[in-house]
Amino acid sequence: MSREHVERRLAAILAADVAGSSRLMGVDEEGTLAKLKSLRRALFDPKVVENHGRVVKNTGDGALAEFASVVDAVRCAVEIQRGMAEKNTDVSRGERIELRIGIHLGDIIVDENDIYGDGVNVAVRLEGIAEPGGVSISDDAYRQIRGKVDFIVEDIGWRSLKNIANPMRVWRIQISGAARSVAPRTSRMTRRLAAILVADVAGFTSLVKADETVIRTAWCASIRNHRTQYHSTCGAAGQSHGRRIFGGVPQCGSSGGLRHRNTGGDRAGSRSAQRQRQNAFACRRPRRRSNGGR
Repeated sequence: MSREHVERRLAAILAADVAGSSRLMGVDEEGTLAKLKSLRRALFDPKVVENHGRVVKNTGDGALAEFASVVDAVRCAVEIQRGMAEKNTDVSRGERIELRIGIHLGDIIVDENDIYGDGVNVAVRLEGIAEPGGVSISDDAYRQIRGKVDFIVEDIGWRSLKNIANPMRVWRIQISGAARSVAPRTSRMTRRLAAILVADVAGFTSLVKADETVIRTAWCASIRNHRTQYHSTCGAAGQSHGRRIFGGVPQCGSSGGLRHRNTGGDRAGSRSAQRQRQNAFACRRPRRRSNGGR
């Protein structure tokens, strides 16, 4: 029996909820509902769209949004909380509407316009442990924003979340913290989550045997601009050969082969030291045994 196809994707999920909503509704239902609608129209929804997100649904006193980038989701959350703080400046503490926000990076199930799955559940539980006016993010989300945002993120340790099997490491964003010196965001930059598949070329030696010039030329072109260590097949095609490790930038010769240009190191070193390094990494072919006397 075949299963029905389920659409999945990797997403940054933002869950928001009003802290103390039951108390606020008990004091003034109509007034609280009107304020919530006003905040969604004037602040929450515009900030989500501005940061390339999508409001999935509103839940009365909360909301769920989806982003293709954790960086965008976190920036959106911080901008919303800062906007809420400005609006509450002249409001008494008992009448303030404050949001708690949780963000998680996870795999989600998409069903028409709604989203489901463990990723959504974790985001909602992170929102539940956030402070009023604060933002809590999972360790998965933190790894995606490390070094890319201009605010301080604090490690608050491992937490057990309701109905989540394993404890999770949680980070708290300091909304009013001092900014770090990082590159500013550009309006033309678009970020996106992606599952990256890294593949190796199986049977590289056989490919070289088939057409050494083409393969080596393509290899040169792919690494010409990268200053790193690389492994190169040495020796003529079709022969038994070892491997040599070079440092620096490989260069392509006219015949398509690899030649090495040293881009660093101590050029003043003695010739004997250079020979020792070459001998340590040089290709060594097996010696032929003499059949004399047989």
